[in-house]
Amino acid sequence: MSQWTTVRAPASSANLGPGFDTLGLALEIYLTCRFRRSDALKISVSGRDAEVIPTDATNMVWATAVRVAKDQGREMPPLEIDADNGIPLGKGLGSSAAALKLPSRAAASKARRALSGGPFGRMGETDIYYP
Repeated sequence: MSQWTTVRAPASSANLGPGFDTLGLALEIYLTCRFRRSDALKISVSGRDAEVIPTDATNMVWATAVRVAKDQGREMPPLEIDADNGIPLGKGLGSSAAALKLPSRAAASKARRALSGGPFGRMGETDIYYP
């Protein structure tokens, strides 16, 4: 089994209050996803609003990864995705933005590890994306 790549993205305050689109603040609430190659797509979700987050091919993290791969003329290999969500859905805290950015961060993290020969990120095995 391949090694997990872990990436997390914080909630943000960009959609709140009168500072919309001018002020932003990263909050200590995260969407954390672990990715690794698999024989078939497997998505598990825990944490906040887990019961309404899809665990099939319609999952936003997976669908974004597939779209990015397609835009690059590639096919996304099956992955096992383990998501732990701490960001409330639909509350203006950037849950969609976090889900949309994680696949590209995971790919960048994997590339850096391959180039550096080991973990590369602020927290060793975990890279943090700040919007």
